[in-house]
Amino acid sequence: MAGLLPALDAQGRRPRIYCGSSAGAINSVLLAGLAHLPPQEAAERLSREWDRLLGPMIRSVGLGIVTSGVRYAAGRAHLPVGPDSLLDPASIRDVLGRWDGWDDLHRNVEDGIIDAVALTATDLSTDRTLVHVEAGPKVQLPPDDLDRGIFYVPTKLGLEHVYASSAIPVVFPPVALTKNGSAPSWAVDGGVRLNVPLKPALDLGAKRLVVVSTDVTARPLSANDGGVPTAIDVIDQFLHLATGDRLLEDLRTLTQINQLVAAGATAQTREGRTYRKVPTLVVAPKGATDLGNLVGEALAATPAVLLAPLVRFLSRSAGVPGASVPDLATFLLFLPAFTKRAVKLGRRRAEEALDELGDGWHEQPADELPLGTSDPQIDLTDRRKLKSVRTG
Repeated sequence: MAGLLPALDAQGRRPRIYCGSSAGAINSVLLAGLAHLPPQEAAERLSREWDRLLGPMIRSVGLGIVTSGVRYAAGRAHLPVGPDSLLDPASIRDVLGRWDGWDDLHRNVEDGIIDAVALTATDLSTDRTLVHVEAGPKVQLPPDDLDRGIFYVPTKLGLEHVYASSAIPVVFPPVALTKNGSAPSWAVDGGVRLNVPLKPALDLGAKRLVVVSTDVTARPLSANDGGVPTAIDVIDQFLHLATGDRLLEDLRTLTQINQLVAAGATAQTREGRTYRKVPTLVVAPKGATDLGNLVGEALAATPAVLLAPLVRFLSRSAGVPGASVPDLATFLLFLPAFTKRAVKLGRRRAEEALDELGDGWHEQPADELPLGTSDPQIDLTDRRKLKSVRTG
């Protein structure tokens, strides 16, 4: 986003709707609070906010591991103090609570600088995706999507909604959300059911989509011969399937609808919204190890190198070290050495995405466009030929 904001402004476009889940919820809130600033300044401030939060957050994670270890040992001794999560979120919440941009966020929504901010969370009691939306006075909240279990909740956003959206199951405990004095509902990470909330953005009226993902948006064309998969490899693959497959299918569905509308088809969704073409700009890792490799680089940097023996020990204690250990570590490592590299990688991927077809916008996934074309309108029957062109 730090790379995209100035580039989009140069095209005469500024985001008016922010939708996010998990870490994307944090970024959505940060970006909404910076929306009144010039794009270049907002981009610089966004990077600085993460740098400011990371030092205390690392200490928080370290203390949380020790605390949870003691509680786990007590639980094994049949004492009534077993852990409800692997990490203690209290200090991390304190770190995020230091952000002072809430007034700016609310003002930007009220003044119409942005239309809406939507954070997703998974409701454990009803198995629904809750989309907590703070919207401007002229924005009508969309109807609930009963087919997909997506329910929209008008909300004045606060820290508890960010906590709920980013509470990784098992790693952090569920978050209690209350409304109008009713019994609390328990929520966890919105990525469990809706990792990249394309549909809420469309339902809220987005005419174009900018999709920023930490999962790849194309299936591998060849097998990864990494030997016998370990337990860690299987867990890693499961996490990628759980978070990435829905995005892949949503992007393919968007492509099909774009092509049908371009061919003259007219239809409406169950909620009464007319289908339309939606140009999309996608920024994502190029491969499954794109982000994971940064962990190895970060662990080799001072003082993070001190953590390298611990990572090797943990991987060996879980079995034969697998290829996925660095990739899994990205879920837990809040190392400045890692995140600084991730920001640079994100800027590079943003530049590459913007260079595709001249400005990056297309109406089908970039990996399905033939090399050298500038026409995104390609018949569905050409897909097999395009895949053979790419593999050739």
